[in-house]
Amino acid sequence: MPSLRRDSSGAAQVLALLTAGLLFIGIISVLLFQAAQPGKDSSLGAANDAAGRDRDADTLAQLLAGSAGAGWAGGADSAQRLGLLAANGSALDPARIAALQGASNTASLANGKLDYPDARTGLGLAPGQDFHLRITQTATSGSSGVILNGVRTAYIGDWTSLASVTVPLGTSQQIQDAAQTKLNLTMFATTATERDMLKGLGLTFNNRVYLGPLAPTVLVDLPTPIPDAPILTYLNLPLIQGDVYPDIKSYIDANLPGRLANYDLLVIGSGIDQSTLTASAVKNGIGNWVLAGGRLMVLGSDSSNYQWLQPIFQSSVASVSGAVTAASPIPAALTTPFNLAWATYNTHNLAWDIKKTGGGAHYNDFDHLVTQGGYDVLAISHKGGFGNGYVVLSSFRPRELSSTEASHLMTNLIQYKGAPQNYTVDYGPAIPTDLPVSGAQRTAIVWDPIAGRTTLRLDLFVWDAT
Repeated sequence: MPSLRRDSSGAAQVLALLTAGLLFIGIISVLLFQAAQPGKDSSLGAANDAAGRDRDADTLAQLLAGSAGAGWAGGADSAQRLGLLAANGSALDPARIAALQGASNTASLANGKLDYPDARTGLGLAPGQDFHLRITQTATSGSSGVILNGVRTAYIGDWTSLASVTVPLGTSQQIQDAAQTKLNLTMFATTATERDMLKGLGLTFNNRVYLGPLAPTVLVDLPTPIPDAPILTYLNLPLIQGDVYPDIKSYIDANLPGRLANYDLLVIGSGIDQSTLTASAVKNGIGNWVLAGGRLMVLGSDSSNYQWLQPIFQSSVASVSGAVTAASPIPAALTTPFNLAWATYNTHNLAWDIKKTGGGAHYNDFDHLVTQGGYDVLAISHKGGFGNGYVVLSSFRPRELSSTEASHLMTNLIQYKGAPQNYTVDYGPAIPTDLPVSGAQRTAIVWDPIAGRTTLRLDLFVWDAT
């Protein structure tokens, strides 16, 4: 029987070297197996053929999973020899695995994939010799840990109004504290719960209202007949740092656009008035900030004016009913690092209707994690869907949850960066049922940017029809 190692293009020498001393990164186990047609000849010659096929399968498995191949720098269509190991030799290359998914098993096409005829030619297989590769995911280590410290966070909170306030004389700190106390008097009561929760996560978030030269109006009560002085003038300060922004349109218009560059994460709090974000400088500023790498999180609200999102994508709010369901399998955003009681959260029968076609349509740029009535209760954008940034849309309102559950929900949503890559591969012609087939099994690792260290099982089947 012809050998898989017969190669007029030099692959035979590669196979010999690999057989002699290839180090296969991530091997946990090796299992040789053989499947023969019923009634197969059990003579010594047949046994030797079977042993040879097993060796060929094992050697080819090492070549595919233990080497980087050749020609990949020019793209999958230019690859000269199949090999899945990353160029640095540390693990399998996710891009090379992806190049096998959806590849043609019958024709060489200009499709950005390494089609089977090209792989077969590059491996120098003789006529009649074929293989079939299966890759399945067996385990993941999960994220390496949630790191929220240093995430510079801004929060837009729910206020009923923001009138001018006057504070008594005192030390600089006393005056600033009094201003915060008075400004908070018109805040929606449970907004404080959401603010305190964000502060408790360890984010870079000072939980104080930003005081700038334009708004809000805060005066220091000076002795008569001296006129009351603006707080910044009296304290001789250009501004008073704060990461909380009341949802009052005049205040947002005056302050938010020039402040976005200071933040990595912008949380649009539960229940805010969405119409306060519609000014051109505000909505375009948020859009540009997301594309540049900002993470935008929009939480549930009765307000339906989401036109401010149009510079990023088109969406509206739909009234829904029925069961709230999660994607299957349950996505990591609902389980990692905390197992959320998401099915108990109140959606207020509102969900996101993300446009699917036409201008501004970005439905396919989201993971649709929780739905109700066919619309999104929780959706998180894919990596690269909006430039370098992310968008999180939710009908959930953390301020309605217990402090612990709200903290768990926000931690999961902040650290979630999308679904891990799918590493399933079924590559090559169908495995014959009327020929002797041998194979080898390998276990290897790949580093997924979302799931971390991921273990894969590679099953390689080989046969000879001549």
